Amino acid sequence: MDVLVLAGDIDIGTKGITWLNSLGLQIPVIYILGNHEYYKGSYPRTLHKIKEYAKNSNIHVLESLLLTLLVICKNI
Repeated sequence: MDVLVLAGDIDIGTKGITWLNSLGLQIPVIYILGNHEYYKGSYPRTLHKIKEYAKNSNIHVLESLLLTLLVICKNI
């Protein structure tokens, strides 16, 4: 697997990002938040918390952002 894309509604609040961090994946992870992430929270505060949990990791939280990944194909 080259990249993992999670397209929202993974879990409530920071539980999804906590789970992702616990997996220790060595590939880029693109995390797009859905409405479930904001249950029991507020838009700007929850987003900020999730981005803080992802800071300095391979998890990219997309919210009004563009992410470009370089893919190198290898012939086997």
